[in-house]
Amino acid sequence: MEQDSQTNSRDNIVRQEIGFYVPRAIFYMEKKTPLRSLAEIFFSIGWKSSDRNLIEFEKELEKKFNISAPILTSHARIALYHVLKYLNFPESSEIIMSPISLAEMLKMVRLNKMNINYIGFKKNSFNLDFSKVNVTERTKAFLYTPIAGIHSDMDEITQFCRRNNLTLIMDLTQSLGGKWREAALHSLGDFSFYSFCDLKTLHTHRGAMIASRIPEFKTYIEKNYFSWFLPASTMYFLKFIFEDLFSVIMLNRKFFNYIGVYFLKALNRVDPLIAENITAGYGFKIKNNHFFKQVMASGNDWQSDEIPAEQKYRFTCLQARIGRERLKKFDFIESERKRKILLFYKNLRPKTKVIQPEFVVDSGHTFWRAPLIVEDFLDFQAYMLSKKIDVARSNLPWLPGLSLDTQAPSGEEMKTNCVYIPIYHYLSDQEVLQIAQVVNLYET
Repeated sequence: MEQDSQTNSRDNIVRQEIGFYVPRAIFYMEKKTPLRSLAEIFFSIGWKSSDRNLIEFEKELEKKFNISAPILTSHARIALYHVLKYLNFPESSEIIMSPISLAEMLKMVRLNKMNINYIGFKKNSFNLDFSKVNVTERTKAFLYTPIAGIHSDMDEITQFCRRNNLTLIMDLTQSLGGKWREAALHSLGDFSFYSFCDLKTLHTHRGAMIASRIPEFKTYIEKNYFSWFLPASTMYFLKFIFEDLFSVIMLNRKFFNYIGVYFLKALNRVDPLIAENITAGYGFKIKNNHFFKQVMASGNDWQSDEIPAEQKYRFTCLQARIGRERLKKFDFIESERKRKILLFYKNLRPKTKVIQPEFVVDSGHTFWRAPLIVEDFLDFQAYMLSKKIDVARSNLPWLPGLSLDTQAPSGEEMKTNCVYIPIYHYLSDQEVLQIAQVVNLYET
């Protein structure tokens, strides 16, 4: 009887109308951070320099994530470029890649004169499908990109690489702090890199970090550091900081509740995919005019044959200062978000038009997002927005659809039909239950 009473009480809670809007994304940076950064850029001549903040940030990252000699750099794509440059595989060597990733990763592979072989996903699953991967004598490396902080079976990946003598490189942009059977994810690969940008928990107005278990790699980078990397471009950074200031205002819960949501609804009436295309950097067209291209993103220039000079900047002391401040909140944000996403999943009921994607049971997922597979994305998105919850797909592209490769790996629904539910660390347990109930009522 007591259990029935608790269940009825919970149902009464979650069936109440949600009295707040939940934006599709949350910005972890405080409003004062971009404002302070603007002041620092305009009034300090030392914001670009390498000072004690940068050294201390590297030490704190090393201690926090058990990374030996981390290397700070500008972007995750630049990290991949230099990892491949160091490995120096023969021309026309092949790299196996996850099919969902930043578009510019294609360019970094091409600039290193390598070919791509995509690996797909199992149906409605974050687990990779190794049954259809063709390994030849030209195959030299595996670039694995876990999505939404949910990793595949890492034993399967490491054994596959060991069996085929492949270098394992991991893009852990959405899996900072992730583990596999209590071991840090980065410890399983030869190289791994992370991004400190956009809506990441550890955000430093862009930036990245490389980890390697090969000691010679850091020596290689340090030897060439001042010839490869340039002082930061002030205009390049101002663009990021103004974007961050815009985002931190737009995604503020109160601002979004009273103003931002109506702007989003207006965009959705024109085209439900406008917001998604803007955040992906594609913008939108009205007649012959192109608006918001490369705004809120700088990662879809995959067809050019050069790396823009401003992308090759040296990590700045301004970024290091922000990073050190953000690290203090990292554990709390990560643990609360993970706990609440698991609470959300626990209270979902099985559906036919909405299902929970399959992933391995492991406590090491960071759950950067809470994904669901839906039968009709636009219908589900409209339904959720009508219930004051803004949902979206990943703005990362399905890479095989961009390039001219004839391969068609399995699992494209993980891009086209995988929607991410906004479950954030600041939500109360009651609010998480309300969101779960809204999803449960979709097919009733």
